[in-house]
Amino acid sequence: MNSGDKQDSSQDRRQGLGDTDRLVTGRDDRTSLVVDEASTHEILDVVLMTLDEHPERGDLWMMRFEIQRTLGLKNDFIRAMREGYTNPRFRKNIDWDAVRRMWDEIAPNESPPEDVALPKPAKPVNVAERAAVTRRFSDLALQIAGPELDTLSKDYQALRSKPGFFMDFARGTRGVLQRPTPLTRAEKLEREFNSTARIFLKREDLHSSTPELEMAVAQSHIAAALNRHFIISGNDVDEFTLALAKVAPRFGLKATAVLGLLEFDSKADHVARLRELGAEVETFHGKELKSHDSREGALRIWTRMSQTYHLAMSFGTGPNPYPRMISDFQMLLGYECELQLRAQGGGERQFTLVAAVHSEADSIGFMLPYLKRSGIDLLYAESAGHAVWKSSARLRAYNGARREHAWLRATGRITHVPISDDQARATQAQVQALEGASISLEDARAVAVACGLARADDTERDIVVLVA
Repeated sequence: MNSGDKQDSSQDRRQGLGDTDRLVTGRDDRTSLVVDEASTHEILDVVLMTLDEHPERGDLWMMRFEIQRTLGLKNDFIRAMREGYTNPRFRKNIDWDAVRRMWDEIAPNESPPEDVALPKPAKPVNVAERAAVTRRFSDLALQIAGPELDTLSKDYQALRSKPGFFMDFARGTRGVLQRPTPLTRAEKLEREFNSTARIFLKREDLHSSTPELEMAVAQSHIAAALNRHFIISGNDVDEFTLALAKVAPRFGLKATAVLGLLEFDSKADHVARLRELGAEVETFHGKELKSHDSREGALRIWTRMSQTYHLAMSFGTGPNPYPRMISDFQMLLGYECELQLRAQGGGERQFTLVAAVHSEADSIGFMLPYLKRSGIDLLYAESAGHAVWKSSARLRAYNGARREHAWLRATGRITHVPISDDQARATQAQVQALEGASISLEDARAVAVACGLARADDTERDIVVLVA
């Protein structure tokens, strides 16, 4: 298919998108934020539609460039560069240094179009070096372990299709993850507005597990369900390998962490802590290594012993099926919340979900299960007058979550509401005085949105606010 054909098919898909049924994932079961080529094409469709309506949004321009680079749509990338550069209103909102880097990847050693003055590289581009540095780990993993990853994908699909698989996870990990967290009704806050709507706070602030621990528990659960005896991971995130070493024995697993040669000296305390927790600490070196990434070492060991080892990946890293695993276990928060709401008489009532963009709770997993369900309003509170995409610590724990969050925004399914610092501080004090809950300034923005809805809504609606 040439670029023109791709562009035509993209137009056809845009005409057929009457709702958001196919916006996030190209898979039939529509339950996972898996970014494969098919779903990436669909996300590009949504970005283009939204750009038609809001052509000055720089974040959408950058998403457009990034997706076209990922898909290798060179001619479309050139067309986008020209379109963005020739209009001064658009040009000032685009990060042209980043566009330059993308151009060097999609068209190595080629000059950009003459009518687009991209910034010059800081130094001459060495294509071989750039390829080694910028090559995505997921591409490298597929090259090294394609058959093993394909088998793991099939095995995981069989696991997740078994009735009770996720329920068993929730039941078996309640103690270590301190779940479910309470869903508490803010009745005093409701009375302030004399509203028929009910306001609930999903109290993620009442558990102390970290994102790294949550993913380590999920990966260990998968390993045990696959009847593996060992679990191995590259040390790309120290907190993740520590969490894996800590929880693996609960599932009858022996953990191995693979570190780079230099890390044994530079991270001596980390190595000692891993060993104290009972983990094996290994290094991997040899002529076959194509990167300095410790995940590659773990991957190569796993390919030799995949019948007894499970390869664990931290948030947002690795090829399929890892993105699917992540989104599956992220969504449990949203499902948990709905079950709790039903238990409080909310099964037949309309409901709205509100979270803060910069919340330290899992605001992505909170929303994911509801993207394809009509009649449920989804709102993100953001800081008025500031850049939306400044990552919270929670979002930084998901490598790539900033990108996921931008895609969620681009679907048009979620409404973003700006709340000023003054509004947030007033709401923060109000929640403390009325409900006795101490919440962050960012989560107070979300509660402020809920209060505004309660004040204006005269329907019997439930409003659920995520707080960390």
